[in-house]
Amino acid sequence: MIELNKNDRIIYVVSDLHLGDGTATDNFYENLTNFNNFLEFVEKDNGILVLAGDTFEMWQACLGDIIKTYGPLIDKILSLDPILIIGNHDYHLLGFRDILKIPLENYLTDEVLVKINGKEIKIVHGHEFDIFNAPGKSQFIGQIFSLIMSNLEIQYPESEIESWTQRNVEPIVRNIMIQGMKIYQYLFGRSQSQVNGYLKESLDYYRSNNLNTFVIAGHSHRPGWYKDWYVNCGTWQDKDKSYFAKIDKNGIISLFHYPSLILETSQFTDINNPLYR
Repeated sequence: MIELNKNDRIIYVVSDLHLGDGTATDNFYENLTNFNNFLEFVEKDNGILVLAGDTFEMWQACLGDIIKTYGPLIDKILSLDPILIIGNHDYHLLGFRDILKIPLENYLTDEVLVKINGKEIKIVHGHEFDIFNAPGKSQFIGQIFSLIMSNLEIQYPESEIESWTQRNVEPIVRNIMIQGMKIYQYLFGRSQSQVNGYLKESLDYYRSNNLNTFVIAGHSHRPGWYKDWYVNCGTWQDKDKSYFAKIDKNGIISLFHYPSLILETSQFTDINNPLYR
């Protein structure tokens, strides 16, 4: 964890770029210009940039190809001295840090803590609330599924098979798994915290143990609010649906669409939909 000293600087949080290799599996590529403009926006404001996980799509591309495709963009990001939070799609970066002894401790972390005006704000990726992708849990099924989708996308680039599967297949599969886990809980007395499969249940359980904590996260690719203490800053895979969270000098948290800078205040209407990334 990194405890962030703001020094009266505004914090900008984005999540889920999923920088890939420029092939049909890379859903960020068309948003490159838009994100470059956003980085200039942050730089002009002397803001602190926090990338809240899944910055790199390491389930569908190797790091070498990602760097080759997005070298200038990565250089630009690093020039802003950002903080990179690890997500479920790029947790492999921890291995590079540990094995190669790369000194990344100052900007590679699992969460960021901001304390201001008596308020505690945690910035995390959000897979912490997803039992199927939570840290320490097996992500094998998710990675295999992702690899299958990437191969199909490369062979049939116009099919939009990944988005169709995410909308129509993944929720059904997850619901089946969740109900099976609840039956297991009933039969063997496992605690509810261990079988949370829906975002609402997971968030409510987290809040019950962290009453004074505000949370900024990504992971689900769905921007919006849950009550007044959790905000999801969405994804940058779609240039028309790009968002960022902002923590101002007084600790006020806001969610904005980019580049329109329209304030987003909507509450999640599908909080029980177990759709995660």
